[in-house]
Amino acid sequence: LVGIETWMHAMADAREAGLIKQIGVSNYSPAQTELAYRVLAERGHSLASNQVSYSLLHRRPEHSGLLDLCRELGVSVIAYSPLAQGLLTGKYSPENPPPGARRWMVDAGRLHRAELLVRESSVKLDHRQGQHPDTGGQESSPGGRQSGRVGLAIERRRCRAVRQP
Repeated sequence: LVGIETWMHAMADAREAGLIKQIGVSNYSPAQTELAYRVLAERGHSLASNQVSYSLLHRRPEHSGLLDLCRELGVSVIAYSPLAQGLLTGKYSPENPPPGARRWMVDAGRLHRAELLVRESSVKLDHRQGQHPDTGGQESSPGGRQSGRVGLAIERRRCRAVRQP
């Protein structure tokens, strides 16, 4: 197993040789990110990014302190799987789980939370676009025109209902 210090020195060497323009990492914890940042800073380089799984269903980067640390260090966070491998698209539910190997990686509780988030965000999105979901999608903006604005807002109380245990 190769340590973070060794990898960061190799990345610094590659940057100094002109082989790469920036240095980024993937799936580093707060402690690993801080170590990588420190090793690179000692060599006169910066850590550009940390790519992590991050979505409304997978919020570990918030709870672990990673987002705050990256903000403090000036490291960009790149979210992969922001739609939680399709769970936040509305396509899947406890009655219609994802096919193949993903079916076994997702429990019914997580599918239920995804379904709640999709339902809530769809209602808010419809409303912000000028349609009231309660009126069968009839336009509600002045003059019968849609506002053209698209936004997404989920009430804090609804977020609590779908948080991971």
